[in-house]
Amino acid sequence: GEEHPHTLTIRYSIAREAMYADRLEESEAELTRAWIALSALPAYGEEHPTMLSVRTLLARVIGKRGRHGEAEDHLRTVLATQEGSVSDPMDILVTTFLLGELLDAMGRDEEATALLERIDGKMAAFVLPEHYRRRELAELLDSRQRT
Repeated sequence: GEEHPHTLTIRYSIAREAMYADRLEESEAELTRAWIALSALPAYGEEHPTMLSVRTLLARVIGKRGRHGEAEDHLRTVLATQEGSVSDPMDILVTTFLLGELLDAMGRDEEATALLERIDGKMAAFVLPEHYRRRELAELLDSRQRT
C-alpha cells in the first residue's frame, strides 16, 4: 500500500530521479509524502538511516528551489543527528559536503570554506581520488582559494 516501507523506498527513488531531471516540484512532493508517511511508522524514528536520507534529499531539492534557509535547517538537523548517533561516517561526510556546497551557493564563503576544509582530509580515508564527491570537493575548495 501507500504507506508500506517498500512503496516509500520507491517514492524516494522516484524523487531522486526527478531531482536529477530538474523536476523539482515533483521531487519535493514525493519526498514530503515519504517523510510524512515514514514519520508515522513506529520503526522509523528521526535517527533511522532512511529518514535521514529522505530529509537530506529533501534539503537538496529545497535548496535547488531557492529556499536556502529551509534547506540549511534540514541539513544542519540531519548532520547533528548523524554526529550524535552511530551513522555511517561517509554519510556524515556527504551531509557536511552538501551543507558546505549550500553555504557556498548562499555566498557564505568563510563558513563554506571552513566546513569543506574540515572534511577534505577525512574524505580521503573513505573514497578514491576519482570519486565524484572528491572531485566536487576539490573544485569547490579550489574556487575558494582563487577568490
